[in-house]
Amino acid sequence: MSTTFYGGAGLLLKGEDNLRKETSEEQGKGLQAVRRKDFLLDPTSDGLHEQVKELREKANELPDDYFVVLVGDMITKKALPTYQTMLNTLDGVRDEIGASLISWAIWTRAWTVEENRHGDLLNKYLYLSGRVDMRHIEKIIQYSIGSGMGPWTENGSYLRFIYTSFREKATFISHGNTARLAKEHGDIKLA
Repeated sequence: MSTTFYGGAGLLLKGEDNLRKETSEEQGKGLQAVRRKDFLLDPTSDGLHEQVKELREKANELPDDYFVVLVGDMITKKALPTYQTMLNTLDGVRDEIGASLISWAIWTRAWTVEENRHGDLLNKYLYLSGRVDMRHIEKIIQYSIGSGMGPWTENGSYLRFIYTSFREKATFISHGNTARLAKEHGDIKLA
């Protein structure tokens, strides 16, 4: 049975050994993806200014409401410390030291790494586009993280991982729609 990495609820059905194996495999894939698909501009490149100029030209072709969605996506990704803190408190995870060898704790950290990568990429794109007030957005992110999160799912692993899985599915759909719209507006790289 294949389970995508965002499928925390699907992983609940697996035993501890299977979870540990799948988590290790997914961590390896994630690290390979970071090396294989580094979308960030190289700041040491001689052509950096031209690359930023091209990025901004493409960004200027996108409507304002598109950037509202990108900002929302990025804020969700950058709020990951809140999600990880919430998941670390779950019965069955209890990653009280932040480096527990319990499979769920390892999975939660691997998921956080992957999601953080997405947030960093969106953050840098938005910054380089020059289309949004990043200072204000950074304040919102800090307030969001500082406020914490109360999903009202008690302390049950099943409820919170199901919540996380639905949230991940919604994000997957949103990102797919965002990519489609970027392509429609001619920004193939952003798609």
